[in-house]
Amino acid sequence: MEWSRRIKIVARWSALAVIAMTAFLGISYWMTESFPVTTSPSEILNISRWWDVLLAPIYVCALTLLISRDVKKKKEFSLRNILLTWLAAGIMLGILLGLLNGMFWGMVTGLYLSAFAGLVIAAMIVVFCLFFKLNLLAKEQKPKSGTA
Repeated sequence: MEWSRRIKIVARWSALAVIAMTAFLGISYWMTESFPVTTSPSEILNISRWWDVLLAPIYVCALTLLISRDVKKKKEFSLRNILLTWLAAGIMLGILLGLLNGMFWGMVTGLYLSAFAGLVIAAMIVVFCLFFKLNLLAKEQKPKSGTA
């Protein structure tokens, strides 16, 4: 692929990434009236998500140049090709595992919390019903003081 075509592709995808992230952050600000902020584990740095908009073209450029590299009919097993292949595979695998990990723990946490909340609410209903039923039984068994 020619460099002029690569530059056009990088420019288009970078612009698309910046527009998509800006739209997301704008809608997020419009709905919550605050900017999303990422805190580091040590909570020393509060990093605004607007930095993602600035870093998106770099990430898109790297991925586009990795994916659109020249592939010759003759397979060359040079160190450069092997490193680029493993770098691209590592990036894709890291993104995939990160997404799957987040979805798994999100679903597990959500399922456990919803099951726990459901059991707690069911237990409260059962206790309330038993208390109400026993209270009614106690009222029925009380002897009436006016009869002899």
